[in-house]
Amino acid sequence: ELQELCLERCPPELLSGLGEARKPRKVELKKGKEVDDRVASILGSLPLLETLNLSGSHMNSGALAVLCNRAPKLRNLDIGYSSGMNGVATGMTWEDVGLVAAFPGLVSLNLSGFNEFHDDDFAALLGQLPELESLDIRWNSYLTDESAKSIGRAKKIQHLEVSGWNGLTDTGVLHLCDLEKRLLTFKASHCGQLTERAVRFISERCPNLEVFVMDHLPRDNDAAAESLSRLQMLTKVVASSWTKLTDVGCEYISKLHRLKSLTLDGSITTDGAL
Repeated sequence: ELQELCLERCPPELLSGLGEARKPRKVELKKGKEVDDRVASILGSLPLLETLNLSGSHMNSGALAVLCNRAPKLRNLDIGYSSGMNGVATGMTWEDVGLVAAFPGLVSLNLSGFNEFHDDDFAALLGQLPELESLDIRWNSYLTDESAKSIGRAKKIQHLEVSGWNGLTDTGVLHLCDLEKRLLTFKASHCGQLTERAVRFISERCPNLEVFVMDHLPRDNDAAAESLSRLQMLTKVVASSWTKLTDVGCEYISKLHRLKSLTLDGSITTDGAL
C-alpha cells in the first residue's frame, strides 16, 4: 500500500525491489550516487508515479530518455542541482534535458543549476509544457531577458524562481509580470542587475503575489519597500542584504497586514523599525 518513498544517498542496488510496489505516487531519491538506465527503468515501472524528485542525484544521459518512455504520467519532476552547481549531471547535455518535453502534463519542474540553457532552447522547451504551474530555473549563466519574455507568455505559471540569472534585468522582470494575477511566488535572489524598478513593476502588475524573495538589492531600498507595501496578499518577504533599507522602509513593510514571515538581515534599521 506504499504511496510515498523518500531515500537520501541511497545506493542504486537497494532499489531493485521497488519495481514490485504498485501504488507509489511519489518517490524522492535525493543526493544519490547515480540514476542510471537501470534505476530509471525501475522508476518507470511504477504505474501510478506522478512525482519524482532526484535533486542532487547524478543522472546519466540515457536515464531521462528511459523515464520519458516509461513514466508518461509524471506531473512533478525535480532534477535540479544544488545552488551554483554547473549541470544536472556529468555528460548530460541540453538535448538530454530537452526530453522533458515528453511529459506534456508536467505541472511542476525544477531544473535549477543546469547551466547549459540558452534562450532559444529554453523557449522551445517551455512552449511544449502548457500545463506548467511551478518552475525553478535558478542558477543559470546564459538565460537573459528573452527567456523572461518566454515565461511571461506561459499561461499557467504561478510559482517562479529565477535566482542567480546573471542576464536578468529590470526589463526582464517587466516581461515576467505578464503573468499578472496568476503569479503567487517570485524568487529572484543574486540577480545582480535588478534594481528597485523591478520591485515596482511587480507591485503594479502582480497583485496576488504571496511570496517575494529578492536579496542584495542595491540603491533605493526604501522605494522598493514602498512598492512592496502595495502587495497586500504577501505572507512572506525575504529582503536580505538590502543594505540601504532604513526605518522609513520598514514603516512601509509594516502595512503588509497578512505578513507571517519577514527576513531583513543586513539592513541598517534601528530599534525604531521593530
